[in-house]
Amino acid sequence: MAYDISPQYQLQYLVSVASPLPVYFNGLKVTNYSTWINASSTVTIIARSQVLNNGTMFTPSITNKTVIIDGPTTLTITWTPKYLVSITSTKPVYVDDKLTINYMAWLIPGTTLTIRAPTYNVYGGLVLYQPNITAVTITVNKPISLTITYTPNYTRLYIVTVVVMIVFIITAITLRRKRHK
Repeated sequence: MAYDISPQYQLQYLVSVASPLPVYFNGLKVTNYSTWINASSTVTIIARSQVLNNGTMFTPSITNKTVIIDGPTTLTITWTPKYLVSITSTKPVYVDDKLTINYMAWLIPGTTLTIRAPTYNVYGGLVLYQPNITAVTITVNKPISLTITYTPNYTRLYIVTVVVMIVFIITAITLRRKRHK
């Protein structure tokens, strides 16, 4: 028995994905992956930001990309780190000249933030609320968590209270002496 075999060839190209972090290649989760793909086929790459527990996030250079394969292809995905910066305060503070109590942002390395914490006064200036940090400039190179606390300073209230008491005592003594004359 003789068979007549006529081979049919399908042109394929080597497609590589270069990524140190996982991406989805046609639905398959991969890192640094290569496969043969039929010519004129489409491939889909989906890359999502990766958030680590330590407050670091990596964002991909592409998020969704569909490519028609018309030759050998290498898809390189680079990742940019971002760090979580959290600034909390019991009273409003200025972060880059914007007044806020809670500031939270993902920032790229090298970003600088200027934080100013003003002193607040209440009761006509008799009690001052003073921050543990008055001004600081931060250059982001890792995740940052900064808490600014305010402590009341009652010195002015104490001084006014003592002065009022002394005036009251002196007035009372003076009035008593005038009555006894």
